[in-house]
Amino acid sequence: MASSGSTDFNQTLNEIIIDALVLVGAIEQGETPSDDDWQSTKRQLNRMVKSWNAEGFHLWKTVEGVLHVVADQAQYDIGPAGKAALESDAVKTELGADAASGASSITVDSITGIADGDNIGIELDDGTLQWTTVNGAPAGTTITLTATLTGAAATDNHVYAYTSTIDRPLRVTAARRRDEAGTDVPVFMFSRQEYFDTPNKTNSGATTQVYYDPQLTNGQMYLWPTPSSVKDRIFFTAHIPLEDFDETGDNPDFPQEWLDCLVWGLAYRMSMSFGVPMQTREALRRDALEMKIKVLGFDREPESVYFGVGRY
Repeated sequence: MASSGSTDFNQTLNEIIIDALVLVGAIEQGETPSDDDWQSTKRQLNRMVKSWNAEGFHLWKTVEGVLHVVADQAQYDIGPAGKAALESDAVKTELGADAASGASSITVDSITGIADGDNIGIELDDGTLQWTTVNGAPAGTTITLTATLTGAAATDNHVYAYTSTIDRPLRVTAARRRDEAGTDVPVFMFSRQEYFDTPNKTNSGATTQVYYDPQLTNGQMYLWPTPSSVKDRIFFTAHIPLEDFDETGDNPDFPQEWLDCLVWGLAYRMSMSFGVPMQTREALRRDALEMKIKVLGFDREPESVYFGVGRY
C-alpha cells in the first residue's frame, strides 16, 4: 500500500477544543459543545498559550528584524508605530538617477521585492530619510511615490522598502550594525540600568550598544551612540509572540509536533471546571507535562553552545 505522500496534518481551533472536551468527559465523541463551553475553553486555550510566552521562547518564533534609523535619534518604536520590519521583508536598493525636490517618482537600481503599497524610505541629500508609500506597481526601474520628495536626492543615495512592520518583540537577544558597504558589526546588548546610566546619550557615531524594552503595543529600542548616518541599519534577532486563537478554523501558531501538548494541556486546564475527579486530573496533568517536556526538548538547536569571557 502506498503512503499518502503528505506531511501537512494539522488541527483547527474547533478540533482542539472538541478533543480536549472529550478527554475531560464534557462531551461524547460526535457531540457538539455548547457555545458557553466552547467560548470558555477557547479562553483557557489562549491564556495557556500566553503563559507559555513567559516560560521560554521557541525556535519557530525567533526572527531576524531590521531597524531603519534616523540620524542623531536614540529611541525607536519596534512594532506597529515603528520603522522596523522582518529582514525577509526588507529591501535595499539605490537611486539610479538624481531626483529633484518635488519629484513624484524615482529611478532605482532594482525594483525586485518592491510592490504597490509598500513603505519606502528615500535618503535625501540633507542626510534624512523621507518615508512614504509606493503608489502603483513599479515598472522597469521607476517607482511612483504617494508623497512627492521634500528635498533633492542624488544618484546612489539609499532606498529602503518593506511591506509590513514587525510585531512587537518580546525580547531582542542579539543585534548587529550593517554599514553602507553591507558589512555586519556585532553590537553589545545593554541592560536597562547600563543604558540609563550612560552619561551622554546624545553622542553620535557608529552604534555599538543597544537596549530593548518590550513595553506593550510598541517595544522601545535605544541605540548608543546615536546613528550618524541613515546608511547604517540595525539588524536584530528577536522573539515574537505566539499568535492568538480567534476563529473556529484557525490553525495553531505551532509546529505539528505540539498538537498533543495543546490538547492535553487544555484538557488539564479545563478538568477542574468540569468537575473531573482528582485522580483523573492528576493523570491529565502528568500526561500534559510529559508531552510538554518532550516537545520542549525537540525545540532546541542541536549545535554546541560555547561560553566565553564577557566584556566586564
